[in-house]
Amino acid sequence: MKRMLRKLTTFSAVAAAALGMAVVPASQAQADAPLHCPFVYTVCTWTGPGGSGQLRPLFADDGFIPYGVQSAQNRTAYPWCFFEGMGFRGIHHQLDQGETVRRLEFTAHSVYPGQCPL
Repeated sequence: MKRMLRKLTTFSAVAAAALGMAVVPASQAQADAPLHCPFVYTVCTWTGPGGSGQLRPLFADDGFIPYGVQSAQNRTAYPWCFFEGMGFRGIHHQLDQGETVRRLEFTAHSVYPGQCPL
């Protein structure tokens, strides 16, 4: 009886550990999943977090974002730099090629194609 109980306890611990290891990567992969962006070679932005609100595509000549964006997906071949303030001021976030950000740490009001300043 003790041997059976020990085996059951060991099996339960191993199963729980395996289940925990299987659940963590699945939830991380889901969090990084792309948002629905119908445009091919642009940056899709949304006024709300998680792809909510109005969908607004960005192109290389855009710089000022009067409506502000909180989530974005880069479908171009180069990074884009988002800034909290107008005129490329304040805190910034670089959105690399193919990257999706479901919630920026700020509402972005200006952007340019290229790497952010160090």
